Amino acid sequence: MDMDTEPTTSDSFVRQYGHLWGFFIPCNSENPQIDFSIHCLDVSFGRGPECDYRLEDRKISSIHCRLRWDGQEAWDSMATITDLSTNGTFINGKKIGTNQTCILRDGDEVAFSSWEHCDGAEDHRYIFRFTACGLPRDGLYKFYDIADRLGAGAFTTVVRAISRETGATYAVKMIRRSRCKYNDTIGNNVFIRKIDIFKGLHHKNICQLKEMFVDVNSIYLVLEYVDGGNLYDYMTKLKGHSLSRQDLWAGVQAQIDEEKTRLVTRQICQALAYIHSQGIAHRNLTPENILVTKDDPPVVKLANFGLPKVVDSETFFRTPIYIAPDDLLSGAATQGHDHLVDSWSVGVIVFKMLTGVSPFEDSEVVPIHIRIRRLKVVWDRLLNIPHSIEALSFVARLLIFEPRARMSPTQALSHIWIRPSDTALPRDAIVPEDNWSTFSYAPTGSLELAPMRSINENSVVDDVRQHQRQDGHMDVAVEQGFKNLSI
Repeated sequence: MDMDTEPTTSDSFVRQYGHLWGFFIPCNSENPQIDFSIHCLDVSFGRGPECDYRLEDRKISSIHCRLRWDGQEAWDSMATITDLSTNGTFINGKKIGTNQTCILRDGDEVAFSSWEHCDGAEDHRYIFRFTACGLPRDGLYKFYDIADRLGAGAFTTVVRAISRETGATYAVKMIRRSRCKYNDTIGNNVFIRKIDIFKGLHHKNICQLKEMFVDVNSIYLVLEYVDGGNLYDYMTKLKGHSLSRQDLWAGVQAQIDEEKTRLVTRQICQALAYIHSQGIAHRNLTPENILVTKDDPPVVKLANFGLPKVVDSETFFRTPIYIAPDDLLSGAATQGHDHLVDSWSVGVIVFKMLTGVSPFEDSEVVPIHIRIRRLKVVWDRLLNIPHSIEALSFVARLLIFEPRARMSPTQALSHIWIRPSDTALPRDAIVPEDNWSTFSYAPTGSLELAPMRSINENSVVDDVRQHQRQDGHMDVAVEQGFKNLSI
């Protein structure tokens, strides 16, 4: 084929979308993509039989909204949406208003009846792609073609994207600017500096941030694509393999093989030790924010670090059991130990992997902020399962209420449980010791971390008993801190 006859990116775009003036990419993977044919300029959504696209949900109006295209296949083509509903139609989180009309732009997120994230069939959120105006001329869509949705949360949507230039696959996290703390000129500069710091992180156990795009409504983070899902899915799969069908139906909890847990934990600690050495704490470490590859054993990659510092706390949802008690406190008690909140989270994750259950007493009757105030680790759940004493010691050195006595991830890498069997640390696991000066406050000489002791059965029991004595009522500030969180 001659160079003159090779298909251009524009030619490919026309072949793929030439029969459409636009389409909706569902944020809920259970819903299908909705295509808008160039032969139909006016389409309606609603619950009624007369609608072009029916949404079976009692919160959806009979005729909920109407989309119109002006029929022009040019860069200045226009699409509009008119809200005809009772419960509302939203564009990028803003309610249009009954009988009001707004312009739809490529990349807008449209939601019917509720902007908030819902589960299952009640999640009616879509990303609008406007193809009639041709190949995008700038921004994310100029360089990436958006494929299917990978996940969605309260304030973000994650989609799979293909580089138009190389064909490589990436994950794009879409953050609505209305949900960010930094939504003015000065704040935007602060945000961009933070993103530049994240882009400078390079480690095999970190989900790499490639680049960022910003438009009037959204921030787009182009991330390394990790093909195996998250640690929660990995844990669920392994638990399922270890139980019989009868056990699964009976709701029996299953722990994960200790060797697999150890390999995963070592990689988590390597990643944390690295970002801590760069002065960054994760602060939202959960199985959902730890990605894994399809390899066996998997390569672990941390994701979503730093988002609690970027996204408005009123809209940032964090899983309660993984939050360290000291993460809700402020003042001298926690100065210089910000990063050790991540050690607590590792302890909770490892406890759940080893036992299949939470380390804490659960009660749906008692409000969450009261449960945290009375938080106690139920050590018997771990002691009653036949795991090695090294594994028990490892968890016991992390789930300590006093942050100064907790192992840092760097120290954890030297712990006998996750250290390689030949006792030699791998070269790429050796990173600088925790860089105290880069955190908010540097610790004084009297706040040194407790040294690690030799491992034996008595010391494990002593560790657990010591922590049981420490697990008393917590400071009132913890209760107040949780009242201020949206959980």
